[in-house]
Amino acid sequence: MGFSSYFEKASFHYYKLIPMKLFWCKLYQITHYQQAVDSAGYIKLIGVEYMFTKISIVSIPVKNQGASRKFYTEVLGCKVVEELPFGPTANWIRLEFPGVETKIVLVTWFPQMQPGSVQGLVLITNEIAKTHAELKKRGLTISEIAKKPYGQEASFSDLDGNGWVLQQPA
Repeated sequence: MGFSSYFEKASFHYYKLIPMKLFWCKLYQITHYQQAVDSAGYIKLIGVEYMFTKISIVSIPVKNQGASRKFYTEVLGCKVVEELPFGPTANWIRLEFPGVETKIVLVTWFPQMQPGSVQGLVLITNEIAKTHAELKKRGLTISEIAKKPYGQEASFSDLDGNGWVLQQPA
């Protein structure tokens, strides 16, 4: 049931609640206001649960974990969170970008994920010109900054061709 049909069929009691429903939904960033309203039309403020809460790890397929570890730590500034043996020929190398919640893992063990097959990963920055200059100074080959309707961005690839976008939203 869409907003307009819900509003038109609502009783006087619901007319009073609808602005409040929309306020709480906006406050809690709920895109479908019905998710925050129970069957009687009252606002659910407690116990809003989601099936998923975050993306914890993104696998980055690479050929050489050692060379990629060096690139991600020395050029992009990642920190090694964890490095453990993972099978006879690989390591579990989990990295983090300082200030970013999602971690990355440099993987070699997924046959369907060929090195360089991940594209379009977006790193958000508040100061694209400063970040762009620092990455170039560290030896990264990165495109020039382009202005887009949604902000500014520049793109680059890691050693294996996995594609990244550096972006500053408008």
